[in-house]
Amino acid sequence: MKTEDFVILRDSREQRGHGWNFGRKDGFNSTKVQCLKTGDYTIEGYEDILCIERKGSIVEIAGNVTQKRFENELERMCSIEHSFIICEFDFYELMTFPNSAKVAWSVKKSFKITPTFIMKRINEFQLNYPAKWLFTGAYGQQVANSIIKRIIEKYEPAQK
Repeated sequence: MKTEDFVILRDSREQRGHGWNFGRKDGFNSTKVQCLKTGDYTIEGYEDILCIERKGSIVEIAGNVTQKRFENELERMCSIEHSFIICEFDFYELMTFPNSAKVAWSVKKSFKITPTFIMKRINEFQLNYPAKWLFTGAYGQQVANSIIKRIIEKYEPAQK
């Protein structure tokens, strides 16, 4: 099979207007939106092999690191062979939080969480869960596209 034969699944709860769409221009058949048990993106038929969780901003991850719901998601990812957390911000944005947050100053000054605490939690997650953390800046979709293609190459050796 060629990558153009594959459908990418996007979770229906992924933020509207901010999610990724994969299609022919990206080398895939299309993106189908449906409820995914774990993560935001996978390949149809490969749900137990690939999971990509997209984090669109430092504000999102700053909220997630204190939530049991997020840790439950990481726990579910343990049963998936290849799991990724793609952070669409760079490490500089993490280390300069909340100043780097793209929100109003009135919101920024209400944050109680520090960059040190966020980094501590991410490092704890990396030590306790197999998901790979990638800080991609604005290139999250391109990184996801490459990961998806590598998974297809790995599990569909006939196309090589």
